[in-house]
Amino acid sequence: MLHRLWKVLDVEPDETGQVSLLLLMSFFMGLFLAAVAVASQTLFLSHFDERVDLPRAFAISGGHWCADNPPL
Repeated sequence: MLHRLWKVLDVEPDETGQVSLLLLMSFFMGLFLAAVAVASQTLFLSHFDERVDLPRAFAISGGHWCADNPPL
């Protein structure tokens, strides 16, 4: 299975160790960022009213909403 992955990524045999470390680091960074995002959103919603403060925070932060999924 790893041989197929290296072939798809076009990794040379002497680069597999470095590429493995980069993929592992990328996975753990994504896991960390997901955990921080969930924790920060949970803390925000537990301390502020989502009907009043959430739209205000969203507007101030410069976020945009998708037309397929408008805010409540």
